[in-house]
Amino acid sequence: LNDRDLLTFSSWGIYRHIFNPLFSLQVEGGFRNFHQVYISNRLSANNNHNQTYVLSPTFTWQLFSALKIKQNYNIQANYIYYDYEKEKESTKNRLFRRASSGTNITYALTSRIALEGGYTYRYEDYGQLVWREQWVQKPSWERRTHTIGISMEYQPTRFISLSPGYSYQKRKSWDHFADLVSLKEVRSLSEKYSQSTLSVAGRYYIDVLDYIMLSAARRVQKSSQGSKEISDYATVSVSRNF
Repeated sequence: LNDRDLLTFSSWGIYRHIFNPLFSLQVEGGFRNFHQVYISNRLSANNNHNQTYVLSPTFTWQLFSALKIKQNYNIQANYIYYDYEKEKESTKNRLFRRASSGTNITYALTSRIALEGGYTYRYEDYGQLVWREQWVQKPSWERRTHTIGISMEYQPTRFISLSPGYSYQKRKSWDHFADLVSLKEVRSLSEKYSQSTLSVAGRYYIDVLDYIMLSAARRVQKSSQGSKEISDYATVSVSRNF
């Protein structure tokens, strides 16, 4: 008998408050839990919980009609643990965490030209969960990523818009392991990675919601673990609302 049940619980909420015409706050967050239960006694060792917590506040400043600043923070944690292996150290019990901070600035030069720039910092780590009267993380790796971007939107007519842009990303990764001699935890740089992307997009609006978009991009990647890679992309997109 290989039947199994999946018990699901999910809770999500959004709170928004406009303090004044210049400043507003939105907080989004929630919790999801998937509990997998096998009916078969032989497979019941695979019974597990998969839990995800998310919290994401966003602050928006409309300093004046042409300038808008948005600041977003996002925290996410995912726990997976097995019901019958909680009391012992097991590689099945694991945790993945991600946190980011992003700033976006939009400035309208004219009614037809707008500039947008942004910066995002992201931290990620992954590890084993160990139960010591509470869950304790035993990290395996971590990553830190910085991304900057700038773009412009130019609308020469009400039917056409052009959007060139550039972004640059830099990332470092570290591995965590125990030194075989000292038995102390060691943090070692494992990879340096960078990516730059130059793009351009053009839209033709049939009406307010319907459009055809042509876009092209060149992406250059460099990694300490491999050779330089150059990729070119071209995309055609159609948006149609009925």
